[in-house]
Amino acid sequence: MSDYKTHTQFNIFIALPLTLLGLHFLFAAAYSQLFTFGLSFVYATFFFNPDLDLCRQVKLFSLRGIFTLPFRPYSWLC
Repeated sequence: MSDYKTHTQFNIFIALPLTLLGLHFLFAAAYSQLFTFGLSFVYATFFFNPDLDLCRQVKLFSLRGIFTLPFRPYSWLC
């Protein structure tokens, strides 16, 4: 899994749809809950990786830079 591309593709194209379907049919989750879960899942897939200690090297004023704000203090501790 170089660069976590395989992991990311699996999460987005297989795990997310199956999980959303399971939540919808097994637990009768509301669409707003499914939407919130889906966004959180995508965010976690793209931004929770072993490179969080390097997120301070990402330009702050870019799309990815804004999303790394919660992890910047962690990157300075490591």
